[in-house]
Amino acid sequence: RNVAYQKGAVWGWMYPSYMEAMYIVGGEKCKNRALLWLLSGKKRLNTGVPGQLPEVMEGNYPHYNGGCLAQAWSTTEFARVYKLLK
Repeated sequence: RNVAYQKGAVWGWMYPSYMEAMYIVGGEKCKNRALLWLLSGKKRLNTGVPGQLPEVMEGNYPHYNGGCLAQAWSTTEFARVYKLLK
């Protein structure tokens, strides 16, 4: 897994946090946009381990899963921010 961390990896748990920040800063007018951006990552729930999000993804397209394929903090952050924005 060390290789996955050192080659431009994108940490999965940070993505939902960015959507949360967009909503906090932009308020209700940004809520729908933040939700749509969050849901653009939903297809990751069907890759690797079904229903789970990976720890990291490759930074370059097509953003292959890396590291731990079922990471609790990536999955729970997605669910927490989804609940906030829904």
